[in-house]
Amino acid sequence: MATKKKILVLIDWFLPGIKAGGPVKSVAAMVNKLSDSFEFYILTTDTDFGEDAPYKNITSNKWIDYSENTKVCYLSLSSLGAEALLKSINEIQPEIIYINSFFSKHFSILPLQLIRKNKINTKVILAPRGMLSEGALRIKPFKKKLFIRYSKITGLHKNLTWHSTKTDETNDIKKVFGNNVVICEAQNVSDIHPNKPIHPIEKKSGELKLVYLGRIAENKNLILILKALKNLDKGNVSLDVYGSMEDLSYWNECEKLIHVLPTTIKVSYKGMIAPEKIRDTFSHYHFLIQLSYSENFGHSIVEALSSSLPVIISNTTPWKNLDVNNAGWDVTIANEKPTVEALIKALALNNEEYSILSEGAYNYAVTNCQNIEVINKLKGLFS
Repeated sequence: MATKKKILVLIDWFLPGIKAGGPVKSVAAMVNKLSDSFEFYILTTDTDFGEDAPYKNITSNKWIDYSENTKVCYLSLSSLGAEALLKSINEIQPEIIYINSFFSKHFSILPLQLIRKNKINTKVILAPRGMLSEGALRIKPFKKKLFIRYSKITGLHKNLTWHSTKTDETNDIKKVFGNNVVICEAQNVSDIHPNKPIHPIEKKSGELKLVYLGRIAENKNLILILKALKNLDKGNVSLDVYGSMEDLSYWNECEKLIHVLPTTIKVSYKGMIAPEKIRDTFSHYHFLIQLSYSENFGHSIVEALSSSLPVIISNTTPWKNLDVNNAGWDVTIANEKPTVEALIKALALNNEEYSILSEGAYNYAVTNCQNIEVINKLKGLFS
């Protein structure tokens, strides 16, 4: 029996963490789908995003079994650094080092520096996770441009393979690092399976229940949703916001907009939601709304569609042509007008009309979100 190829995965946060969003879910799903073909070693931290206390009931700084052919080492914050990384590389002797960030100090920049300095002859794959998109680079642009310049001068990102998850991301990488870089394009996968709700929600014309699930941060663009809602002067609309409070100053700006919304529009922050409760929670809403500047996958979008919940999303995700598929709308986000138009249509739907979109969301998920070709492309990334 052939020995499975060893892959060392570097990522800032991993399960059971829930606050770091999509990259954690992307890596967990990838490992789950590919662990029959490869041997994974995941090096990460022992705390969730934004937390200081380590996970309960997890041993830190030691390789522990996670699932079949997969081990995880949860590093304590005091153990982060070159020593732990080099020790892991020397112990595992991986054929591939898979890096899940472009800007991470401990899990991207430092590893690349050590690989160059110590002339470690291992294939390196870097997944920028949408961090090189125009939307992402517009946030704190000076520091990011400075680092990119440093990377080019030092050759930090030379001789590696980029993992792009969509054509737009491929173009973003080439725009920053040129056309001669090596890119493997393979969409993320999801562990979510399409499943219709047992008790479908009723939809009345003039009533609209919206849900937002994502980090409270500038890139997620919650402010644009609130600006669009301000233009609705008819009907009764509610928006429940779920997600980690990543940027308090951004949330303060959101609250200013919430306070001046019409009295017919109610916005509530609901905090975090446990992954196992997401599907049941979605069953109480008519639409997921999410207008991110950039989204290289969008796990919450996939989970919504897979739960027969139509969506109103930006056109910066892989999920396109929702309107023609009766699954919702993917809108441009240069201003709030396209979102307002989508909201007006959603608000006007009666139950019969809404049922068509609910069915369309489910069918879209079945057709587009569980594709065996995607898994084969991911296998090709590591072959």
